[in-house]
Amino acid sequence: MSVNKTGNKSPKEKTSTTGGLTTDSKYKRPIKLVASGGIYRFIFNNKTNVFMIKRIGELPEIYTVGDVYIKFKHIEGTSYYVANGLTFSKFFSSKYFAISKNGKILGVQTSQNIRSSWRTKKITMSENYDKTLYLGKSYLGSDYVYSFIFNYDTNELFAHYDLNYEEDFKLEGDFQDTELNDNNGTSDIATATIQIDKGAYHFKINNKGVPLGGGYIINDNGYHLMKTDYKKDVLLIASGGTYKFTFNKTTGILDVKKES
Repeated sequence: MSVNKTGNKSPKEKTSTTGGLTTDSKYKRPIKLVASGGIYRFIFNNKTNVFMIKRIGELPEIYTVGDVYIKFKHIEGTSYYVANGLTFSKFFSSKYFAISKNGKILGVQTSQNIRSSWRTKKITMSENYDKTLYLGKSYLGSDYVYSFIFNYDTNELFAHYDLNYEEDFKLEGDFQDTELNDNNGTSDIATATIQIDKGAYHFKINNKGVPLGGGYIINDNGYHLMKTDYKKDVLLIASGGTYKFTFNKTTGILDVKKES
């Protein structure tokens, strides 16, 4: 492994723990780390330009490699390793990873998005597969809570996710922060039923301060995807009556229907 932006003056190799190296942009040689394996911490002091590497622990038997690091814990007396209650904040690009099992990388036959319409996935992994799993881009501005179970004997990964249900969904704009009811956070579906006079109404969905826009025009009935990177309001052209707003917190789809 090498660090290419700055280097030390000497080309000598450095062991996996060092007392500190003085770096400078005039030094062109990379630092070479001779690693015995494990978990390492890289520390750089931007005032003194001193760079330190410390080995801080052993690698677990099962963990992820790639854009995210997840450490699995063995359930004693079983073939299962688990990682529960992992919260990943909203992100705007996909995060790719594979599984390391005792130093061997396990992939999947076809690249798969853990965060899909299915809340729980069963995934077969193998050394013979070179595709990765990934956590898909978050469109809703929400945090997601993940749990993983890995079967050591069969190389099967069970992945489950939930939205962070502490976050509230509301209709903002002309509907004056009307709350969408999701049964106190227990449902993927959040709804509101409103009596509306004839007219034109501009609105977004607000997810605890994060606006989800659309830029669509709905004539009494329609459904559309709401996203954080859609900046324009939805425009509802209403003939008047009772309207039901149904928002799927997993897919980001808003469905508007005139009921009467």
